[in-house]
Amino acid sequence: MQPNMEGAVRIGLLVCVVLLVGCQPAYLKDGRPNERSPYFEVPVESRFVLHQTLTIRPYSRNIFFQRGQAMPFYDVNEFIEYCALTTYAQRQVPQTIKPDTFIVTRVYREYLYQLASAPVMVAQMMQDDDGDTWHVLATQMELQSKNQPDVIRMTCAAWGLPQDISNVTVAGIRKSLGDLATLELADIKAPQAGSGNGQPPRKGSGY
Repeated sequence: MQPNMEGAVRIGLLVCVVLLVGCQPAYLKDGRPNERSPYFEVPVESRFVLHQTLTIRPYSRNIFFQRGQAMPFYDVNEFIEYCALTTYAQRQVPQTIKPDTFIVTRVYREYLYQLASAPVMVAQMMQDDDGDTWHVLATQMELQSKNQPDVIRMTCAAWGLPQDISNVTVAGIRKSLGDLATLELADIKAPQAGSGNGQPPRKGSGY
């Protein structure tokens, strides 16, 4: 198969998947959260429970999760769901994150031109023939732990089309974390009829 045809097939599959996912409402008919919907957002006061010790490489702030494994950015397949756990600052020596429970204090979605805050700018790499820049609508979760205050955020994303909706779901986040960590959702109630499908507001314009 020619490279151009492979790219067209990949984009076609992405469009089909996103269209199917986009049809799912934020809540099921019985009022439970629909974890497969891109419109359901992780609620504040949810808990991110890390089960294993992680090590961030020197001169980095992030460690990435995908398919239940922890890895550096260069091993991430950006076309499927992945998450990045971020510390306050990079250091010249390895940073260790110990098993802990982190409270989600803020959740928002933001257009990013860097993959999950990776230290590699990809805007120019992702330009198409018309010069349009590819970006990703990522889910940002600010974290807090009194034992490890340097761990400040988890970002989850996946490249996909169209670019103006989120392509990551709670189910996708769980798949990325695997057995390394657990996302425990805070108890919330489904919105009243007529209040919308639960699609969150979008913040930020990228960077």
